[in-house]
Amino acid sequence: MGGRIEGEGPRGEPTSQQSKPEQTQPLQGRAEGGNAVPGILPTLNERAKPPPESQERQPLPSALDILKRRAQLMEDHWARGEAWEWSLQEKRAFNKKYAEAQRQQGYELWSLYRQGTGRDKLIIDVYTTMAKTSSDSWTEGNRYIPPQKTRDLIARVASMTEDELREELRKAQEALEKKTQAQRKRQKTRLLYKKLTPEERDQRQLETQREYGRNYKKANREKVNARVRRRRQERKEQGLLPPKKQRPKQISPPPSQE
Repeated sequence: MGGRIEGEGPRGEPTSQQSKPEQTQPLQGRAEGGNAVPGILPTLNERAKPPPESQERQPLPSALDILKRRAQLMEDHWARGEAWEWSLQEKRAFNKKYAEAQRQQGYELWSLYRQGTGRDKLIIDVYTTMAKTSSDSWTEGNRYIPPQKTRDLIARVASMTEDELREELRKAQEALEKKTQAQRKRQKTRLLYKKLTPEERDQRQLETQREYGRNYKKANREKVNARVRRRRQERKEQGLLPPKKQRPKQISPPPSQE
């Protein structure tokens, strides 16, 4: 009576220990044949749960439609997130639904950047540049900007040409660079303050407050003066200003001649 070979079933079939491991699906994004979006990294949820390929391919929405939905989603989240009378289960369900909507919108933004027109890509570049907190960081598809700021951007770029969009992108990049420099300066100041003694720290803080006060007064004074000049010019154009009183000219006597 022949013994059974170890690792085989009753009929010579390989056991589960010898079965081949299942092949893992490739990650979407950076590993997808170099089609990753520069400056937009897909989140882990976007990689792990892409839309099923069996569905029919839907026409791509425009970048402005996606931005409108992102602004509306953020407004709904802010409005309903303040409902403190909700139970813990209701809050968890609401946050789960919000996270799923964020994931879907992030995937839409990422897909449109890969497959959309050059105009769509420029609009998305402007939006993601505005959403960044620093030029040193990547921008993911789930990073948002305030709803009103998004609507202002939509109204501003809706009628722009591609050249005008490139100029808008350049301005956004300049604003981001200023924000980055200010952030680096704050980090450098924090490191410097750690090395100071308490007395030196208090003295430095007092000097900073005085300088801020002087700059604030100067800027406020300039705004007030500009406002007064503008109102005076408007009243002058409307003929509401009284005529200027002409002072009589004083004629000095001629110097005495010797």
